[in-house]
Amino acid sequence: MYVHIKSAYKKLVNQGYGVSAVFAYLCNLKVMSSVQSYVWRTLTDRITTKQNLHKRGVMVGDTLCVFCGKEEESTSHNLVSCKVSIEVWNMCFSWLGINSVSHNELINHFE
Repeated sequence: MYVHIKSAYKKLVNQGYGVSAVFAYLCNLKVMSSVQSYVWRTLTDRITTKQNLHKRGVMVGDTLCVFCGKEEESTSHNLVSCKVSIEVWNMCFSWLGINSVSHNELINHFE
């Protein structure tokens, strides 16, 4: 069953879970639900990565990043700390004319 992000957020809040302001902000964004879902899954480390597959016993063997081959492929590494992803982010910022500071933590990057 597909659960909308806003519904999931409300359920967590009603059950007394501490949910940060970032998640509250995410639930109120006027974007497609698929974008909200991807950000939610990213911030809660539910993206399919080698590290997550290995933790779940789905994958055995090498968990190194396919781009740099130096660190374990995790959500955070893939999106903000891999040298290849940093280059991609910098190119995107350059194309858009945006000056930005990169963060090593996903939650800080989103904020």
